[in-house]
Amino acid sequence: MKRILLLLIATVTLGLTSCKKDTIIQESSAGKTYYLDILPSDWVKNTNGSYSFKWNTNAINDDVLAFDAVVVYFSHPVDDKTDIALPYTFNDEIASYQIAPGYIQFDMQSKSNISTTPRPPIKILVKVVVLRSDKV
Repeated sequence: MKRILLLLIATVTLGLTSCKKDTIIQESSAGKTYYLDILPSDWVKNTNGSYSFKWNTNAINDDVLAFDAVVVYFSHPVDDKTDIALPYTFNDEIASYQIAPGYIQFDMQSKSNISTTPRPPIKILVKVVVLRSDKV
């Protein structure tokens, strides 16, 4: 009788210790990456002397503005094998962007004198990454 009771206790103990808690993490939906080229002729001179390019896109909507992240990279002005995150300052140029529902506006200006900003002379490869986030 003692053996049966001891065997029963050992089996129950073994059964209880083999249980483990599983943590299930559900991945949020993946982000999206958009590529575009800005040609030198695409830049529009502003009244203050800076240059802008507006990319009209449905990738930016009210939900993206409220909950998600938007990260922008330009091809590096000197090394075309690398990217540089905006905003950045390189030599005398300042590159930045602003987002709104339906578009992203890219801006280039001179840090020393905005009225003498030159038009960007080369094609710029732009990478826009929209990182989805879950609302909590």
